[in-house]
Amino acid sequence: MSSANNNEPERDTLSSRLCPPAHYEAKINPVKELLNLPVLKFGPFEVGGYNWRLRLEPQGVYMSLYLVIDEPCKIGCNEEVLVDYKFFVYDYKRHKYDIFKEKGKELRAFTREKTQWGFSKFLSSDGFKDPQRGYLDHDSCRIGAELLVSKPIRTMATLTIKNPLSVDNTQKIERNPTIQRFCTSKSSPQYSEAFSHEDRKWKLKVCRQQEKGKDKEWLSVYLEAQYISPGKLLFVSAILSVLNTGHKKNEAHRVEGWLRAGEYTCGEPKFLLWSNLNKGFIQGNELKFAVKILTAVNVTRTDDLVWR
Repeated sequence: MSSANNNEPERDTLSSRLCPPAHYEAKINPVKELLNLPVLKFGPFEVGGYNWRLRLEPQGVYMSLYLVIDEPCKIGCNEEVLVDYKFFVYDYKRHKYDIFKEKGKELRAFTREKTQWGFSKFLSSDGFKDPQRGYLDHDSCRIGAELLVSKPIRTMATLTIKNPLSVDNTQKIERNPTIQRFCTSKSSPQYSEAFSHEDRKWKLKVCRQQEKGKDKEWLSVYLEAQYISPGKLLFVSAILSVLNTGHKKNEAHRVEGWLRAGEYTCGEPKFLLWSNLNKGFIQGNELKFAVKILTAVNVTRTDDLVWR
């Protein structure tokens, strides 16, 4: 469909979907009375901190539909409110919503002066009333809108990588923490003594975990950073081993994860079958480990408010 003039947006039918519009939907009944009105405004509805209305002009060869910002005086003198908008019309025949938006355009700027965007040729009157289109049901129709509002002020996050450490798997950067007075009947977490690596304190946390829906119980093992400042991230990759003094091999797993304030651990919830602990892994009342740090990357995050 060609536009009415150089400034008139060209409408594009995107697709159909079952899900209704996220922000607004109006059921109009009866449609025969709607067609006698020169203009129908409905709303308001709030999205992105602004109130919006739909403006429908049903008379003529084509029906016109516009998105209108309510109370444009709330927009600053030199501000723009950028909006990606879509219109919806319900297809009663197929039980889906047809989606319409501007062709080749993602964002439109609303200002104090430019308060509406939409289509002067949204739907032809004949097409709207065509039973094959399915837009009418017992003299009622449903029209809606969905908006993505981009505010003039946004948050810019800066991530600064500091002191990255990455070592070869064979290079020994190893610590040997121990959980003393380890108790197999204890259900609460148990911790090793703290150990230092790269100017940071660490501990190992272990707990007994029941596998959901099964009779198996596991020893879960986690590497835990002792403190991470708010706004900082830490990526760590390590090999954790629980040591065996008998004839069996040590049990080892590689773990990795992004740690932050409030989320200090990464690990393996199914590290070792709990029933295997008595097969040379418990030494007296101690559970001994080897920890090899492979990678440790510190990231500092700073947030700034910036104008678009």
